[in-house]
Amino acid sequence: MEMIVSPITSTPETQRVVRTILRGEYESIVKEAEEGNKRVQKYLVATDLSGEAQHALECTIGTVLGDGDTLMAIYAIDRDMVEDGDKIVPDDKIAGELSSNAAAMGTSLAAMNMPHTPGTCSPISNIGDVSERSSERMEGERRRFIAVEAITRLVEKLLGESRRNVGGPL
Repeated sequence: MEMIVSPITSTPETQRVVRTILRGEYESIVKEAEEGNKRVQKYLVATDLSGEAQHALECTIGTVLGDGDTLMAIYAIDRDMVEDGDKIVPDDKIAGELSSNAAAMGTSLAAMNMPHTPGTCSPISNIGDVSERSSERMEGERRRFIAVEAITRLVEKLLGESRRNVGGPL
């Protein structure tokens, strides 16, 4: 089945990036639902790109997601810090784990192409005055793009194994 993958849309003010993946005859199924002929569901899966989170996506796509349903996969990580018990995990450790998880999913960080979609104002595309704060914002934006790419690869792989018509934002 055909998959349509949108460009990544960035909203730095809210620290969000979104990508939509549509598969199959999604629009016709949604039209049927609007006419009352079909019931569609929406599912939310939070992921930190861990093995457990990958399993949750796998279960959702493979067992409960039906034709016309919407899946929202959210990359969930504290933007300031992540705690490991009572210890604060340094930002560079988070970046390292994100990099290794993305690499395990087949997303190359070195060759990462982060396109600037017209209409967005991603700080990645405006590398002018790089103060410490804007440098941190650029790094956060880069991590969000990497996470979306990693989630996209996983969802595409899992949808490739499924025969269902699905769509929704990542």
